[in-house]
Amino acid sequence: MKKIFTILLLLFIANTSLAFKTTTAEEWELIFEDDFNGNTIDQSKWTAKDHWPHTDVELQLYIKEDAYQENGNLVIRTQFNPTYYSPDNKTYNYTSGWIDTSFKFNFTHGKLESRLLLPKTGIRDNIWPAFWTKGNTESADWPHYGEIDVMEMDSWNDDWTPYIWGTYHWGPRRNDLCQGCGTIYPDKNFNLTEWHTYSIEWDEKKIDWFVDGIKYRTTYENQMFCKGCKGIVKLPTHPQFIIFNTAVDHFAPPNPADYPKYMYVDYVKLYQKKGSKSSF
Repeated sequence: MKKIFTILLLLFIANTSLAFKTTTAEEWELIFEDDFNGNTIDQSKWTAKDHWPHTDVELQLYIKEDAYQENGNLVIRTQFNPTYYSPDNKTYNYTSGWIDTSFKFNFTHGKLESRLLLPKTGIRDNIWPAFWTKGNTESADWPHYGEIDVMEMDSWNDDWTPYIWGTYHWGPRRNDLCQGCGTIYPDKNFNLTEWHTYSIEWDEKKIDWFVDGIKYRTTYENQMFCKGCKGIVKLPTHPQFIIFNTAVDHFAPPNPADYPKYMYVDYVKLYQKKGSKSSF
């Protein structure tokens, strides 16, 4: 009986190990990398938005001068800098930086990772830095092509305290209400003023979110959506491109004296499983 029990126990452990198997470091292949060590942004990889407002609920205008490299980092600067934008016949009081890999590098599946130092923040702060991906906008409308927010920091919550979020947006039609569900990183002692590594692992079945290598959220293909409509999640079917930006949200009047603010990016890396490269 003891021998049979031992065999059954070993079989259980083996099956459990297979069920919870994760991708090891040896299975990843580095596909894309930028360590931002040069004097200027690598234009073969990145495009900086210039005189671009993004949406009517954000208070900043993106200009190329607010995304630059310095001391081995990408710097996204957000500043009180009233700038007239003629297409809207409007002056934006704040400018900020946005760079992305659209039409230069796109990927499907993999491990996307970046080491960041976020802007200084406080209670009821409008600052909204993000590291995220978006689908090929030429082939579908938002949010049908999918949006993966690897990291966002904001103060939208009931207590107006700044938090880290990981979110996935998707919907069957443009601006469909079943866009997505966000998860707040649960460590309440998390120090927003220190360097941290933010990453996702995305495959055919799920997306996992990590902070400093600790997984805190998973979204599965075909799970029930948590907002808006009676539907199921579809993971991105369109290749994604990488974005770094900082917005100024509109929920309260910002204080010009709090600016400029800076997000620093040490590096960004995209790994894919060996033998399954899907990027261009």
